[in-house]
Amino acid sequence: MYRQGDVAIFPIDQFPGTPPQKGVKVKRDNGRIVLAYGEVTGHMHAIVSTKAEMWTIAGLDDNAKPGNDNDRLLLCLEEVNLLHEEHAEIQLPAGLYVVRRQREYGPDEVHTVID
Repeated sequence: MYRQGDVAIFPIDQFPGTPPQKGVKVKRDNGRIVLAYGEVTGHMHAIVSTKAEMWTIAGLDDNAKPGNDNDRLLLCLEEVNLLHEEHAEIQLPAGLYVVRRQREYGPDEVHTVID
């Protein structure tokens, strides 16, 4: 497992439930794959390499309804660097990962932690 601030990255052996074409490919932001944006500083957890792709996780039915708003699937075709201005750089080996944003549970709501 890898962690950078409020982002956790778990290696997995195969795509859960459905292949990636059933999810939505996450568009790059100025050439970067952004795993999470910071609300306060504008910093982001990002991968610059073109040898990585990220998808939303689709539902498990034939209509590929969204199944999980928090998690993403990340495929790294070679080792890539995860960058953030306020955290140490992390090298992710080639492989398949689930990217998960940390969430907090309160008495009134569940919300995503902002780094």
